[in-house]
Amino acid sequence: MGRYIKNSVTASVKGPITGGVNVPAGSAAERPADAVEGTTRFNTDTNNLEVHNGTNFDTIAREGNVSITKDSFTGDGSTTTYTLTITPPSENSILVFVGNVFQDNDLLRHNLVVFRGGENAL
Repeated sequence: MGRYIKNSVTASVKGPITGGVNVPAGSAAERPADAVEGTTRFNTDTNNLEVHNGTNFDTIAREGNVSITKDSFTGDGSTTTYTLTITPPSENSILVFVGNVFQDNDLLRHNLVVFRGGENAL
């Protein structure tokens, strides 16, 4: 059997396939402004496949092992900004826990963990 794509709304692939599928590729700056939910592309900045969730592009998780870097900080009651040892690819790549309680991602800025000060200082 041959291979074909039925239409742009519902795609069907027929027959035995031994090759691959090329998806659109480009940098984050080249993402389509009119992307809709399900739009899939390869991000050449991050070397990851990403899919549009209806609002933003999300990276599709890779299967297998990932590297984890753990930073630990001891607070002094007044310091509100802590610098990470690495700059992660995105703020979504960071998990922050204080006293074993997960902290909201609005605390993250590039390679910094920023607390709002006052009673939130560590």
